[in-house]
Amino acid sequence: MRVFIAVDMEGITGVVHWPQPTKGGRELGDDENQRQQMTIDVNTVIKGARSAGATDFTILDSHGSAPPRPNLRLKDIDPKAKLLSYRQSFGSTSDLLGEGYDAMFIVGMHAMDGVADGILSHNFTSTFREIYFNDLRIGETGFFALWAGVHNIPLVYLSGDDAACVEAKDLVPDIVTTSTKKGITHGFAMLYPEAEVRASLERDAASAINNVGDIKPVTMAGPVEVKIQLGGGRETTKADVCAMFPWVERLSGTSIGYTVDTVYEALTTMRALLMLAESQRS
Repeated sequence: MRVFIAVDMEGITGVVHWPQPTKGGRELGDDENQRQQMTIDVNTVIKGARSAGATDFTILDSHGSAPPRPNLRLKDIDPKAKLLSYRQSFGSTSDLLGEGYDAMFIVGMHAMDGVADGILSHNFTSTFREIYFNDLRIGETGFFALWAGVHNIPLVYLSGDDAACVEAKDLVPDIVTTSTKKGITHGFAMLYPEAEVRASLERDAASAINNVGDIKPVTMAGPVEVKIQLGGGRETTKADVCAMFPWVERLSGTSIGYTVDTVYEALTTMRALLMLAESQRS
């Protein structure tokens, strides 16, 4: 059984405040702890999944693996796992799920932007405050679930804070989740004991593999209408550059929209517009 694992950092065991999971944390030399935690969480999940019969693992560091200090290093992860490393936005010119997988896992996820008790909640960056696909509001969990669904791959497992787990279950009711912490406010959390979390990660990952056949992929029929509310400052300028494309509609001074035939086009277009809007942050 082949498993694709998308890994983020905000929902990893022990990570609770900015700038731990950001470039700022690296500049302050405060990144080694969370990088180690990220590696241990991923390896523990793989161990559990392997015990239930999974045999092949591909890891995507969706938090960003740019040098000189990548979050995950090949020498530290499970020796039989493959690691996708990239400089810029992943999947910008190819579909990483096109090779075929049996299940998707998400490790270390956070809730979507605006969730009051979601620790470090956001959508990719602060630039996209709200994202709607055919009136379904999505965050990063929804992005990965829909992307997997394009290839008939079920999202069967997620670890992260309590709010991220609730968001995942709203989208995939039968998904197996592991809570690593309880968000109290955006930057205030109750951390659960590491040993207990790691035991849960291993146990729940195995349970997810056993449930693969019972979980349906998340799909969405086309056409897909996408609406995006911009944030993070300079919102009107970000909308300006995105609306330069004739197929992008200016919905308001700070929001944009577009309609495409398929959910895959909706996802890839959204990522491209995010990169374009991000260029206007400073």
